[in-house]
Amino acid sequence: MSYWIKLYHEILDDPKIATLPDRLWRRTIELFLIAGRNGETGVLPDVKQMAWILRLKEEELEADLEEISKTGIIAYDDEECYWYVVNFVKRQAPLSNTDRSRRYRESQRKAQYGETLSKTKRNGTATQMQRVCNENVADTQRECNGDATQMQQNVLQIKKIRLTEAEEIDTEAEAEAERLTRNASATSASATSPPAHFSPVETAIAITTMQEYPEALFAEEVYIGVTKMPAMPPSIRAPATEIILALRSKYPTKEALVAYLTPYFERWKKQRGKNGKHYSPLSIGWLEWAMAGDNRQEVQDLSIYSRQWR
Repeated sequence: MSYWIKLYHEILDDPKIATLPDRLWRRTIELFLIAGRNGETGVLPDVKQMAWILRLKEEELEADLEEISKTGIIAYDDEECYWYVVNFVKRQAPLSNTDRSRRYRESQRKAQYGETLSKTKRNGTATQMQRVCNENVADTQRECNGDATQMQQNVLQIKKIRLTEAEEIDTEAEAEAERLTRNASATSASATSPPAHFSPVETAIAITTMQEYPEALFAEEVYIGVTKMPAMPPSIRAPATEIILALRSKYPTKEALVAYLTPYFERWKKQRGKNGKHYSPLSIGWLEWAMAGDNRQEVQDLSIYSRQWR
């Protein structure tokens, strides 16, 4: 018993088989296999046995055999009463040396032709791929060059904008500096001009002090702002300046410190001592009072602040 049969490629192009319905196409191949297992003559077993092998009803198998026999692929021997595959012996017989050599040469030619086609196809594909890669590289290079050019233009534009802004800032800064210089000069000239009633010595001392010590100028302006006097008396300049500068840590601006000290000064002027006289506005008692931070509306005894400055 053989375990295999020859099945030719030409079956795919054989109209006798190709035009069969799928069910009969399969049945034909099954009959080839049964014939091969049954021997080398192409004779098929009886219908009952084939029906059992194919798991079919006998009536169904007989109908299929009749349909396939119309193509001439199988036939029924009326004398021997069996079905057989036509040309089975011829198709399954061993090849002669001549046929074997011919088929070998044909297979070699096909293999060589196929290899040539494959090489040609591969070469063509490689050439096409190389062309595509070159085009992609060129496109990428152009894009990179374009991006680099655009970036360079953007950088130049940003630099121009920054230079313009810097020039505008410099112009504004110069104008502001000039304005501040004018204001400072005017303020300095006004602040460093002592009152007319000062003696020449007092005038010289006041000008020197305010020019050389900016803190003294700050204290002078605060004192004038609170007392509305034309200048700080030279006799109290040192202690008054010390107290005002000490309070500056809590009230850093002139306006804030003037606002804080004014109530103390006004209440100081209204207070009377034990002798019934008003406290002197030229003393630093009200500054000491403000330094102590005693902000009660009425103070029983302010003599502790008045000292000798009544």
